[in-house]
Amino acid sequence: MKRLLVFCLRDAKTDISVVEQVIRSLMDYSDSCVVVNISGALIDKSNFKDNISIVSLKGVNIFEAYFQAIYSKKDIRKYDEVVCTCDSLIGPLQSASVLFENVSEKESVWGIVSNFLFADCGKVHYIDGRFIVLRKNIYLSSHIFRHLQNLVRGGNEDVEILSMRIGTYFQTLGVKISGRLDNAWLNQFESPLFDAVDVMSEVSPFLFMEAFYSNYPHSEAHTMGGTAKKAISNLQMISPSAADTVWEAMLRQNISDVHHCLKPDFVLPSKLSYTLEKSSKTALYMHLYYEDILDVSHRYAKFVPENMDLLITTSSRSCKERIEEMFSDIVCGKLEVRLVSGQGRSESAFLMGFKDIVMEYDYICFVHDKKTLQVNPASIGWEFWRSGMDGCLYSRDYIKNIIYTFDTNPRLGFLAAYPTNVGPYINILGEYEWSSNYEGILSLAKRLNLQTNIDKSKRLLAPFGSYFWFRTSALEPLMNYPWTLCDFPEEPLPVDGTLLHAIERIYPFVVQSQGYYSAYSVPDDLASVLLEDSAWIMRRIQRKVNARGHYFQDCHGLIDSL
Repeated sequence: MKRLLVFCLRDAKTDISVVEQVIRSLMDYSDSCVVVNISGALIDKSNFKDNISIVSLKGVNIFEAYFQAIYSKKDIRKYDEVVCTCDSLIGPLQSASVLFENVSEKESVWGIVSNFLFADCGKVHYIDGRFIVLRKNIYLSSHIFRHLQNLVRGGNEDVEILSMRIGTYFQTLGVKISGRLDNAWLNQFESPLFDAVDVMSEVSPFLFMEAFYSNYPHSEAHTMGGTAKKAISNLQMISPSAADTVWEAMLRQNISDVHHCLKPDFVLPSKLSYTLEKSSKTALYMHLYYEDILDVSHRYAKFVPENMDLLITTSSRSCKERIEEMFSDIVCGKLEVRLVSGQGRSESAFLMGFKDIVMEYDYICFVHDKKTLQVNPASIGWEFWRSGMDGCLYSRDYIKNIIYTFDTNPRLGFLAAYPTNVGPYINILGEYEWSSNYEGILSLAKRLNLQTNIDKSKRLLAPFGSYFWFRTSALEPLMNYPWTLCDFPEEPLPVDGTLLHAIERIYPFVVQSQGYYSAYSVPDDLASVLLEDSAWIMRRIQRKVNARGHYFQDCHGLIDSL
């Protein structure tokens, strides 16, 4: 069977190496290929055989691109079918031959995924346009092909809507279609979002990138919201290299959207540790200011594994002497205490105190003592501090499990203590995330030459309070910047809006610029507290809304009722 491959480039930021891999695998079963570039992405024709051409189009949707490419082939009659696909595909996870084996000649249209919808003409099956194959009786019929072109011309760019529109037309003609994966039972669900990777990989060498993207309004309306996370987990087991490709694509998006889709946070055991397979070089980096709570900091420091270094900065000579004496009983790799300026507080201490050796480590945990004296009662500030410390240093087993998590998740660059978001800290979930620091963050990002998408309308994944673990390579632009004390404001400091607050919020963007993602961690002992607190808050909100006479079917209805 003679085939024409039509490949549409839709995303200007697409990974060309992935695209070329997909095209090459499909060209093994095709006689010729037309690449239709509607995005401006650069692709080198010389990387392929002679039977490939590249066409650039502007202002067209995916089906218009397909049809114009077919129409442009003067020798189109010599082909038995045209394979139309795009840069949504990743793979192959196996030989592309599985797609073309045992394809019935009875079907005039086939593809990887088939869905259905209800229309005036009844139950309509359609093929997902990310991979759709047209037989010659379709594209050689001038009447049919002209009508198809009219259906998609200037239409919605959403491939699902266009696929439905074309499917409805085929239904009226009585055209037989089939999909390798038939999602008819899903009842109008958008297949890429709900197909488990392991199921789809059984029938297809390719996956749709959209399987790893979801948004709350859509996924929560149809699922429990964890489909993308399950997809990337399954893919990691099937093909680590393909999973890495997905991460590369995802990390070009807004980091908050990545977090919403893949939900990468961790609940780690606090009384049982995984076996460490690597001998990573690690350190606990502490900035300690308050002499009267050194005993509490000391208790946390004693949790470090015996091969972990302990690096401590302080701004008081007397405090330095007490630390050296008190912490000398800790079994660790090495203990080093340095005297630093108090200007810039914990942020300047972190960025400058051990600047000469920080990059020698694989992973570092940074914490500091805190009283939050501006709040009343004092227990509020105390709980905030303990929450940050617990999120990083809850127990020796917990620390080992964090190290194991970094070892086994190579894309994880930053792991912060889960933010306290109940009681007086509920505002951390809202405007306080950015507060008055947006412009300062943009200025700092420019200063560090970061190429990331910083969007004030999105959630900010910051380590509020600055308690976190990090892979040193993930923060390299920040750690290697030539900081001086002159960069940091002098006391007294405003409550908000300083360089210190911008630094606290820039971490996830620095991490993303280095090709890593950020996440939160919580010990299992404390996860139950978070779950119950969240349930309590939701019940109170529901009662208030119901008392107004509003009732809702899902979270979006609840939000709209507020």
